Amino acid sequence: MGERGRRIGAMAELLESLNYYPPAKPVRELTLTVEPRIARVEFPIRSMWAVRISVALNILTGAMKLAAFVFVLWIIHSISVHWPVDLTPELRWILVRGAFLVAAVACFWWLLAAHEWRMHRRFGHIPRSLTADESGITRRWTGWRSLRERHWLAAEIIAIELQPQRGVHLWGKKRRTLVVRRAGKRPLRFALPGCAPSLPPRIVEAFSAALRI
Repeated sequence: MGERGRRIGAMAELLESLNYYPPAKPVRELTLTVEPRIARVEFPIRSMWAVRISVALNILTGAMKLAAFVFVLWIIHSISVHWPVDLTPELRWILVRGAFLVAAVACFWWLLAAHEWRMHRRFGHIPRSLTADESGITRRWTGWRSLRERHWLAAEIIAIELQPQRGVHLWGKKRRTLVVRRAGKRPLRFALPGCAPSLPPRIVEAFSAALRI
């Protein structure tokens, strides 16, 4: 038993010296973390299946645009076989321009799919978050190219409220909107996904306590 304990201790020291920390579990639902003078809300990340479906749809859209143009060219070729038509320079220019345009549209959708997959591989494990402390509220999210942050000062925040979201609620889950009232400015609105009914009021209470309002 003593030998086993020494081995475990040696392994723990080795991992600590290597700065190794087990990977955090991905956030699958809305979570609230309350620390002394800090409150943080983390939003659920997109599942791998949702990302794969979105990427596949973008690839399919680009392929359909290209296939539609090829189909039109095939129809024109079939008609010209039975009814020979001289291709004027104007008609040739229209076909060439159409080919470049369709190819550009298809490449756009394929590049969009590649970018979405790359961003998911780099930042897909990092959830969007809202953090409240004495200085204000900080929002962190994944932008077009990198992680982005925005901060609102606590001095301009006067109240935090909850409002129901309008529209159809899937699976019978009622959604709420976190509203941050600011003095003399438009309020900030953050949509909260479906969660336990008791969580949104706890978020308002925790944020109000962190901001001291």
